[in-house]
Amino acid sequence: MPKVYLAGPIHGMTDIECKPWRTQAASLLCVHDVEVVDPMARDFRGREDEVADELVDADKEEIEQCDVLLVNANQPGWGTAMEVFYAKSLGKQVIAFSNAESISPWLRCHAWAIFGTLDEAIAGIVLGECAGMR
Repeated sequence: MPKVYLAGPIHGMTDIECKPWRTQAASLLCVHDVEVVDPMARDFRGREDEVADELVDADKEEIEQCDVLLVNANQPGWGTAMEVFYAKSLGKQVIAFSNAESISPWLRCHAWAIFGTLDEAIAGIVLGECAGMR
């Protein structure tokens, strides 16, 4: 069963900004027997300074165990950018989605595919296609 890590901004974000897309992604991927790894399961918001090493080590370990990094790139985040770089350096497939008009060259360089919506990115993962790639 393939494993997908859900990468997207968490630090300084509200539940409404962090959780709905992850819940939707998990629902869509589970239908296709894809295991989802959600770093929000270890919600360290408000304690990041106290547990920085633990947080980063856990994220890296989970990324190492995954096949694909699904990236919500609708807005930038330091942690998300580091996760993308780390996953790419391990040879993991990085699939992003973004509704932004302009995509960072760094994201373009490190992502296998960038889609306009979460649904398109999920289809790209499940079908292994790049139709709709930005």
